[in-house]
Amino acid sequence: MVLPKSLLIVAGAVGVASILAAVFISSPSIVAAKEPFVNVTIDGLKETYKAGEPVDFVVKVKGYGCDMGFPTVVIMKQENQTQIPVWSRMGEIRLSAIGSVCESTDFYKERHIGDVQKYNKDEQERLRTVGSVPIILNGGKYAVTVEGGVVSTTVTKEFFVGATR
Repeated sequence: MVLPKSLLIVAGAVGVASILAAVFISSPSIVAAKEPFVNVTIDGLKETYKAGEPVDFVVKVKGYGCDMGFPTVVIMKQENQTQIPVWSRMGEIRLSAIGSVCESTDFYKERHIGDVQKYNKDEQERLRTVGSVPIILNGGKYAVTVEGGVVSTTVTKEFFVGATR
């Protein structure tokens, strides 16, 4: 029995469509657009420091979307329901992202705060940290806060500095 040519073409088209549908259904990431996101972590911050000890930690920013730069990092003393800034590292803003259409991209940024060797070698780092690595001389409860730049929310992590004797 010989099948008509038009029936073979239809059967072939149905077969190809079935295969394509199976590929797209089993791999939704091929079809779905990637949603923008930002994850910020504060790693290596100890729970307790001695007065005069450098506060050493790493801020990591990972995400997908418009890369607006690196956020500002502030250390604040928490005292009587108020927060008093005691150290900061100014954020960096990408000028190409301001007032223009910004293309979404994957990004990963990492800053080692309190890295004395980098601080001593890098003029830009000294300018961003207003002249010092974070060394706290007064005991009490403190918090590291990361905000601005690509970060749409504030990330905070607390630590304690023991009083000098």
